[in-house]
Amino acid sequence: MKQADRLREYANKQYVEPARRVGKQTVCIRVGDVVNGLGLKNQTPNVCSALGTGKFQKKYGLELIDRQTSAPKGTSTTVVFTYRILGTRNSDEPSQSVRFADLRGIGKKTFETLGGGEAFIRNERENFYGNNTPDPSRRG
Repeated sequence: MKQADRLREYANKQYVEPARRVGKQTVCIRVGDVVNGLGLKNQTPNVCSALGTGKFQKKYGLELIDRQTSAPKGTSTTVVFTYRILGTRNSDEPSQSVRFADLRGIGKKTFETLGGGEAFIRNERENFYGNNTPDPSRRG
């Protein structure tokens, strides 16, 4: 794996995915945090480059909305990238997990046709054994 890919993957796992899981709309990544997190030395320009590319944004479903820096050359551990988290990832790789929030409402229409979720559960409980209701005196 190329170093740039490793840097992008680290930033995604440490910053983007946690923000996405809790429903944040934006995420900020400070270059120095990535450098320190990976124990890198003299790699600040590479981190800035990896996080500033369209490849990072496309792969992890982001849009760069701000790049704050006070460094004259634009590469410093104090550079902060701010991204908008988009609804979907534009990656060739399938997502590794489905968030619970992604499943919300998945059965809404089905339960509506059955009289609602409560009615469905009540009916299932009442008809659990079908016509073969067990004799409570027989325990097996």
